Amino acid sequence: MALCGNIQEVVSEAAARAKDADIPVSFDMNYRTRLWTPKMARDITGPLIKGIEILFCGRSDAQRVFGCTGSPKEIVTQLAELSGAHTVVMSMSHEGLMSWQGGKYWHVPARDVVILDRIGAGDAMVAGVLHGYLQGEFRKGLEYGALLAALSLSQYGDQPVTNRSELEVLLEEDGGDIVR
Repeated sequence: MALCGNIQEVVSEAAARAKDADIPVSFDMNYRTRLWTPKMARDITGPLIKGIEILFCGRSDAQRVFGCTGSPKEIVTQLAELSGAHTVVMSMSHEGLMSWQGGKYWHVPARDVVILDRIGAGDAMVAGVLHGYLQGEFRKGLEYGALLAALSLSQYGDQPVTNRSELEVLLEEDGGDIVR
C-alpha cells in the first residue's frame, strides 16, 4: 500500500465488500522500512485490520508498528485487542508461531532447517495456516504453516516446491528436521 496512492482505497473497498458478503478477510502485515515509517504503516493499516477474521503479523512488526510489548502471548493478545480480529497468528522466526483464537493460545515451534533462501517463507507460512483454517482445522493449519515456512527456507526461490502427500508425511514426522 505504500507503493501506490489509491491502493489503500482499493483494499479498503475490497475488504468492506468481503465483510458485507460474509467472506472472511485475512491481513498479512508486511512492514518495509524503505517504504514508510512505523507511524505511516500504523495509520494506514490500523483501520484495515479492524474486525478481520485473521491477522498475520511478525513479532518485530507488532513491536515496531503497533507498539506491542511483552511475552509472545501478551503480544498476540494486544494484537487481538487492537484489531478485533477473530484469530491472530504471529511469526517469531526461529521460535515458530504463536497464535490466539477466541482466548486460546497455541505455540507451534519452527522446524530446524538449513536456510538457503529467506524470501517467501512468510507467504508460505500464511498459505499453510489458511489451508488448514479453510478446512476447519486451524490448529493443523498452524502445523502446515510452520512446515511450509521451513520448506521455503530450505529451497531457493520464493515458492516451496512440494505436494500434499509430502506435507502429510513430513507432518507425521512430528517436528523432525527436514532432509532434502
